[in-house]
Amino acid sequence: MRTGKVILYITWILAVALLVLITLYNQTKVNSFMGLTQSKQRIINFPFPVQVKEVFVTVGEKVNKGQKVAEVVRVDVNDKTFSLNSKIQELESKKALKIKELSSKLEFLNRKKEKELAEIDYKILGLKEKRKANRTMMQSLSISPVAKSSLDIQIDALKKKKESIKNIYETQKENILVMLDHTQKMFDAELKLLSEKKSILFEENTPITIFAPYDASIGSIACTSGEALKPYDEIMTIHPVYPQYVTGYIHEDVQIDIKIGDSVIISPMVNLSGLTSDNNIKGIVKSISTRIVSFPVRLKKFKVVPLWGYKVLIEIPENNLMLGQKVSVQKENNIKNFKLFDLLDQLKLH
Repeated sequence: MRTGKVILYITWILAVALLVLITLYNQTKVNSFMGLTQSKQRIINFPFPVQVKEVFVTVGEKVNKGQKVAEVVRVDVNDKTFSLNSKIQELESKKALKIKELSSKLEFLNRKKEKELAEIDYKILGLKEKRKANRTMMQSLSISPVAKSSLDIQIDALKKKKESIKNIYETQKENILVMLDHTQKMFDAELKLLSEKKSILFEENTPITIFAPYDASIGSIACTSGEALKPYDEIMTIHPVYPQYVTGYIHEDVQIDIKIGDSVIISPMVNLSGLTSDNNIKGIVKSISTRIVSFPVRLKKFKVVPLWGYKVLIEIPENNLMLGQKVSVQKENNIKNFKLFDLLDQLKLH
């Protein structure tokens, strides 16, 4: 009987102590949470159709930066080259036709000008002959010639008309020459642009070699050698050899003293405390979500129970962690806090 009372008293004392401890915990900001390692995968594709010439790697294979992983050729170059050649031929024909048209106008203008000037010269010559005959007749009759006869006036008028016609035709000729020069420059500029595009296509017609952008492993290969792919179809994915980020999740019901720019300690989850000092990695908080998100299933103790909170993105340096590994995250200046609070953190998050 007495023993039962002692056990009861001890039970009450432990319950009160636990209640005090939980109260103290709830009055303290939580400084640890869980997360998963991840990296930014690189999807290899092209914005134009290609044919896979050869794939040099296999899924899961580790590759070094600059290593050849695949080779492809463009399949749209021949069609584009044919289209460009057609446009070049069409432009050259239009250019020749337009130049011939303007040259014909210029030639016609010169002939017309020469004809009109010749007619005027012929009239002037006739008037001069008539004037000469009149003067000869007046001399034979001993009549003094007048200072300026009507024939002289007609000859002067024809000379002025001749100069006027010359000026008119010269202006028209200058206009045609300007049009001819402009036409040549316009067509030459378009032809030069098409020729440059053709040169680019010629270079693009050579096989395209794909190199690893960094030390990585091949995540997936979505095609085989000889396969034709549409624009943006995936060829393969490449992952860095080590995780670059940790995505942590903070329960919506807890308060935590974490902000962007804080240094945190990343540890593999080998027990509930999440602390293995030999493998600790220092990370920097890059972002904290401003909306509530659902926890990943792997971070929930009861898989079917909904769990919501904030997402924290943490950048980490080169490490030996595995992609998708479960880790614990704790503020650097609180790494030596009482372990029981870390235990309560993990229980609360579950």
